[in-house]
Parts: sequence; C-alpha cells; structure tokens
Amino acid sequence: MRMVIGGKAQGKLAYVLSHENLLQDEIIDGRTCPLQAPFRGKALYALHELVRRVLKDGNDPREVVVSILRENAELIIITDEIGGGIVPMEPFERQWREEYGKICCMLAKKAQKVERVYCGIPMVIKE
Repeated sequence: MRMVIGGKAQGKLAYVLSHENLLQDEIIDGRTCPLQAPFRGKALYALHELVRRVLKDGNDPREVVVSILRENAELIIITDEIGGGIVPMEPFERQWREEYGKICCMLAKKAQKVERVYCGIPMVIKE
C-alpha cells in the first residue's frame, strides 16, 4: 500500500494518474463509491470523505479501511490533509478529524511509501 497526501487541490490525483499510468475509471472515489462495494480499483481517492461517510452511517471507519486493505493490499490511497490545528465546534467534526488522523497514522505506518504533494510536486516522506 502506498499513501499520497497533501492539501486540497494540490495535484495529488493528477500526480498519481500520470505517474502510475492509471485511467480515471481505475480510481475509486471515496466521496461517492458504494460503502459495501468491493474495492478493486488501483487507487482510492478522498479517503477523508470515505471516513466521514462511514462515521455518519454509524460504522467504524477503521474496520472499513482495514477490510479495504485486506481485499487490496497494493492500493494507492490519495487523501487530503485536514484540520490544520483548527478545532471545530461541532462534536461530529471533531470526531471525524480525530478518527481520520488516527487512520492516517495507522496507514502511514503500514505503507511501503508515503508521499506528500504540494503544488503538484511530490516529496517522499517514507520509502
């Protein structure tokens, strides 16, 4: 598994598409994909939104992410950095950020490679 992280609109998806020679239909979109669908794409885009959706459904996002990786150990996970030190007033928003942060830490630990894309330029954090 590999992670590509970075801020919103920093070119993460374009970087993965071009450097991995992937087509758009090989990317699973965490914003809209069915939550019960098998995750057989080559990359998962917007993990942060998938985590939000799973939490809103009252399920455990860590279990979902672990099962995704069990099905697809070679997955490239593309996701936004969120929060930036801002603590939201709404309890759900705080819970989402905390769960998402813990999931990203878990994934980064397991990943063979972690890259951060800033202004379209990749930087290797872990290899």
